Amino acid sequence: MHPTSAERNTAALGHLVSIPFPIWGPVIFYFLHRKSSRFVSLHAADILIGGIIQSILLATAMIISALISIGQFLQNPQFTWDLLWSILIKAVVVWIILGIIYVVSVVASVISAIRAHSGEWKARGISGRMAERLVTRLDGPALP
Repeated sequence: MHPTSAERNTAALGHLVSIPFPIWGPVIFYFLHRKSSRFVSLHAADILIGGIIQSILLATAMIISALISIGQFLQNPQFTWDLLWSILIKAVVVWIILGIIYVVSVVASVISAIRAHSGEWKARGISGRMAERLVTRLDGPALP
């Protein structure tokens, strides 16, 4: 069973929407298109789960950064230039890590959009396997 051109375009568009809107884009896309076709449903679930995983990674990096800063301040509550520089260097490192996560997410979204546009059913990675399970559970037997 081959997806139609409209299904392929819709699935690809969903992956591309997740680039500028990494949290709300996948949520809205999933709930708008999960029932339109099995192919689009699989990709919508993949986008949603990938967005959740990305959000968890970003939140974890930010929480760890904040905890380290608070810990540094509590160990030495008096202002020193060394403390300020260590906090600033850590902040730069965290922003670099967040940037790397975002670039990886953009590249993954573009690759997924290309695969969806070419009609590829099989989702890849952790989010893809989880999406297959979710769609199978909600829509019935395994995908082709």
